[in-house]
Amino acid sequence: MASRPLRSEALEATYRRLFPAQAGNEVTTDLLGSDTIVPVIDMTPSAEGTQLATPLQQALDFTSNSQIFGNTTVTLQSNSGFYLVRVNCFIDPSIAGVLGTIFIDDGISQTAVYTPGTTPGTGAALTEYLNPSPFVVFLRPGDTLKGGTTDPSMVFSVVSRQIADLYGNLTNPLGFQFQ
Repeated sequence: MASRPLRSEALEATYRRLFPAQAGNEVTTDLLGSDTIVPVIDMTPSAEGTQLATPLQQALDFTSNSQIFGNTTVTLQSNSGFYLVRVNCFIDPSIAGVLGTIFIDDGISQTAVYTPGTTPGTGAALTEYLNPSPFVVFLRPGDTLKGGTTDPSMVFSVVSRQIADLYGNLTNPLGFQFQ
């Protein structure tokens, strides 16, 4: 078995980033490479098959919250954690100035996470449908996910499901168990 120093600034920088020195002590030795084959066993949940693929883990289930609303503000989710949100928006563009928003409210301020904007009031009275890509929101303790529109001519259909808790532990669909 022969060990040789590895002289690569890129490898050394990656090593320093991934393995920071303890108590401020810098690693002063060279990285060494060996011609000995060392098997590596991946023991992560995804390697052993105990973690669902993302699309399966994010499946809607009986815990999903589904709400349809227009001309009102509703609470969509109020527990902390990560939520997958799917939105459909139905708009009558002939009425001007209608605003709809999905937002996070912390009790003091609000931040929009989705809005189709205000209606222009120039179109015919034909309903337009918007179907944005699903998105994930994070609610801290005390945060609430809400949605609202300012007129019944804009209606949201929102489905949301918690996909991970406050600490990032994934939440599998209700009733799912690995064999």
